[in-house]
Amino acid sequence: MKMKKRLGQAVLGVLLAVMLLAGCSGGNAGTGDAEATREITDAAGRVVTIPSEVKKVAPLGVGALRYILYDGGVNQLAGVEQNDLDVPVTKAASYAYQEELKKLPVIGDSGTPYEEELMKAAPDVIITSNDGKAADDLQNKTGIPVVTMPITDKVFDDEIYNALNLVGDVLGKQERSQEVVDYMKSVAEELKSRTENIPKDKIPTAYCGAVSFKGAHGIEGTEAGYPPFSALGITNVADETGKKGAFDVDLEQILKWNSDYLFLDAGNLKLVNDDYAVRPDFYNELKAVQDKKVYSQVAYRFNGTNTELALANAYYVGTVVYPEAFADVDITKKTDEITEKMLGVPYSQKLKDAGLNFRQITLGE
Repeated sequence: MKMKKRLGQAVLGVLLAVMLLAGCSGGNAGTGDAEATREITDAAGRVVTIPSEVKKVAPLGVGALRYILYDGGVNQLAGVEQNDLDVPVTKAASYAYQEELKKLPVIGDSGTPYEEELMKAAPDVIITSNDGKAADDLQNKTGIPVVTMPITDKVFDDEIYNALNLVGDVLGKQERSQEVVDYMKSVAEELKSRTENIPKDKIPTAYCGAVSFKGAHGIEGTEAGYPPFSALGITNVADETGKKGAFDVDLEQILKWNSDYLFLDAGNLKLVNDDYAVRPDFYNELKAVQDKKVYSQVAYRFNGTNTELALANAYYVGTVVYPEAFADVDITKKTDEITEKMLGVPYSQKLKDAGLNFRQITLGE
């Protein structure tokens, strides 16, 4: 009898063990299958398979980190590029989150990946502004999905909206990315509505000087298609050249244009003042100098377009050139509104602390 009881217990034990193994096996079958995934079509037209839930991402190349931060993904970062550490205040997104970024492993620099460090950081996805071929190569070497994003040097542009939504889709923050897109579109519409009924004969001419591109420049550094002017319908005298983007212009041409307003990059004001000390007669011949219509701008091109600073520049230009249309705008409050919407932090005081506040300029002081 005892033997039968023991035999029954043994059989029961075996059955329980089999059931447990079956249960474990069933669980492993469920989780052992390929993790739940989805497909993303990236900016290069590549169809990339990524996890359904992306917990960690690594940014690589111009704008990648910026758009992740715009979309509220700071806590999803697996790493950071070296060139996003110890940055100046004009690289606003990176500057605003230095404390968080410095805690992360460095996984690349200026678009060049550190492949071993990337694999150690083990992001679910790499988001890059590099081209499709580079993305394929990196994906093959690391085994990590690589999604390319669009990049543009414009301010109000479908490529920016596409980038925000693509990155938001990868992060699982579609609602947040659309919120940023909608805000940017509302700014574009507001700037247009404030100025679209200005009579043509009341539209002034303006010149933007001391623009930084491939380094610092004095008054001769300018930009055709300067977005803060374009958004307000202001006549940018540099557009007459037929050129695009930033370039140097002869001083004689600046004098020939003799614009109503002169805007200067505050970060390069020392170069302008040094030149003013050498040739004051040139500057004093300028109509804008004579009429005391010289004002600052804050550089917003640093490793791509820092959109939040470009928007603040546009509003400041509006308050200067069209004071009645922008009478209700306090540029300090507006700057903080923009950066809180896009970065989650107020930023005007950081600019002021760096000597980059919006203001009227008296050359030589």
